[in-house]
Amino acid sequence: MHRLRVVRQERGLTVKNLAKEVGVSSATISRIEHNKQDPSLDLVRKLCTLFKHDGLAAHDFVNIEHAV
Repeated sequence: MHRLRVVRQERGLTVKNLAKEVGVSSATISRIEHNKQDPSLDLVRKLCTLFKHDGLAAHDFVNIEHAV
């Protein structure tokens, strides 16, 4: 399971709530959580800032399958 999904659920946020908070569509959040899309650097920054106390970091968004 993607770390973003774990942290989001621990915070009690829905995909829709998180998407609104960071200014993207709920489909974007869903695709990221299912490793179908890599987030933009700007979105990574927003998510890391939002979840900084939950231990979410930029390396949580590195998808080895996409990097090859």
